[in-house]
Amino acid sequence: MSSTTNPPDPIKSKNNGEQPGATALIDETITSGKNWRPFLQALNDAQISETNERMSLNQFIIEIDGVPKTFVRRKIRTREYNELEDIRARHAEATNPSDKRKLASEQYRKAASFYIGMTEEEFYAADYEEVKRIVDAQNLRTNYGRPNPTISTSSSTTAGQALQ
Repeated sequence: MSSTTNPPDPIKSKNNGEQPGATALIDETITSGKNWRPFLQALNDAQISETNERMSLNQFIIEIDGVPKTFVRRKIRTREYNELEDIRARHAEATNPSDKRKLASEQYRKAASFYIGMTEEEFYAADYEEVKRIVDAQNLRTNYGRPNPTISTSSSTTAGQALQ
């Protein structure tokens, strides 16, 4: 049986005992207020809801240079999935911040091409946050299937309106 390792808590101090040498993503003095954890939980809940909604969709409207364009989800081929996994593995092994950034961008650019047919030019002209969220949801759908339709999703999409 394999063991799983939880990622370090982004709020804890520099070495939280979970990973040697781990550094906090957010300074502990900023996050020590009583409202911080509920705030993060609310963000997490909203992200889960949005992801659940996007996993169920097959069409997305994304603005490319300010012009709305409809993209249609397609299933990716095993070869394409393996290519994305190779990039993820290289990203995990990379230690140079510039290399990590380039690999992350390459991963999302290729995933957008594979999942929704977005060209490289469209990727660089689109709202990265919206594309990333759509791609992340479609990757989860590929790995885990569609979400249960009885789960409530109350969030709405902004830059990329979703079509039913």
